[in-house]
Amino acid sequence: MALFEDCEPAKACSGARAISSQGGGALPEGAETLLREFLGPHRRLGSVTELSLKRMVRDHCEKFIALDDHGNPAAFVIVSPESHPDVVSDAAQRAVDVRGALGERLGANVLTPFRVAVSDGRSYSIFAYCRPLSGRRLFGGLERRLLAPKVLRWLEEAVVFSRKSVDANSLDRRVVQPLRAIEDDSALDTVIRRAAATALDDVRSERWHPSTVATHNDLWWGNLVHGLSTTGASPEFYVIDWGGGDPAGTPIGDLVRLSMSLGLSPRRCGLWIDRHRRTLDCRPVDVLGYLLIGFGALSLNRREWPAERFLQATHACFRYASEAIDTRARRSSLRSF
Repeated sequence: MALFEDCEPAKACSGARAISSQGGGALPEGAETLLREFLGPHRRLGSVTELSLKRMVRDHCEKFIALDDHGNPAAFVIVSPESHPDVVSDAAQRAVDVRGALGERLGANVLTPFRVAVSDGRSYSIFAYCRPLSGRRLFGGLERRLLAPKVLRWLEEAVVFSRKSVDANSLDRRVVQPLRAIEDDSALDTVIRRAAATALDDVRSERWHPSTVATHNDLWWGNLVHGLSTTGASPEFYVIDWGGGDPAGTPIGDLVRLSMSLGLSPRRCGLWIDRHRRTLDCRPVDVLGYLLIGFGALSLNRREWPAERFLQATHACFRYASEAIDTRARRSSLRSF
C-alpha cells in the first residue's frame, strides 16, 4: 500500500465542520474531510469514537478511532493538547526522519501518518488503523513468542544500517553532557554514577569511540501493532509513537527496554546485547556507557516525564542490563574453562 509514501508533515488542512465523537469530544476542523479522503471512493465514514485513556503526562493527546459505514475500524486520529500544540506534528516529523535514516526496507516498519494538519493552532494526524497486539495472557504470550524474534532482528538490522561515528563537533552534546548529567545526579545509585564517570574517562582518553544509530527511545511491546494486511503488501508489524525518535540517537536503550517488556531473561537479553556490541565494536563496559548516555539525554530533556518515573526506569534498566552482561560473561568464562 502507498498510504504512507507521500506523508506531508507540514501540510495544514481546514474548512470542514468539527464532528462530535461518541466519547464526547470533537474532531478538529478539517479532520472529517481528511478522513473521507483517506477512506477513498469505495468506503464511507461511519462513527468516530474518542478513546478514554488515563492522562499520565501534561502533553497527553486526544485519540479517536474512526469506523467505516460497516462498523470496521478504519483510521486513528491523534490530536495535540492546547498546552502542547505541536507535539503531534513533531512526533510525525521524527517518524519521517527515522524512517528515512533506516532506508526503504527497514523504514517500512516505522508507522507514519497519512496526513498531518493544523486546526486552531493544534496539530493532529491521521493514521491507518492497525490492530494492536493482544493483551490477553494466553494468546498475548503466544503472540509475543512468535513476533519477538522478528522485532529483535529488525532492531539489530537497524543498528547495523544506521550506525555512524559521533563526530568531534557533536561529542560534547551527544555524549559528554548526558554522561555528566548522570554522574552529577545525586538521586541515582552510586554504582550508576560511577559507571557514568568511568564512561566519561574512557571517552576523554579515547579508549571508547561512541556511535549513533536511529532510535525510538521508548521501544516496548505496547508500541508495536500489527501490519495492515496479510498479503505481503505491508510489514508484519509496525512501530508506533515516535515522539522521542532520533535518526542519530544512542544505541542499547531500545534493546534493553524492549527485552524487559518482552519478559526476556537476562541470559537471553545478554545474547542480543552481545550481538549489538559486536556491531558497535565496543567492550561490555561500553554497553552500560551507551545505556547511560541515553538516560542522560532524557534527563536533560525530560519534557513532561515525571522525575520519579525517570529514576525508576534508569535504575531498573541499569540493573537488568548489568545482570545480562554479567550472565553472558560468566557463561563465556565457563566455556573457555
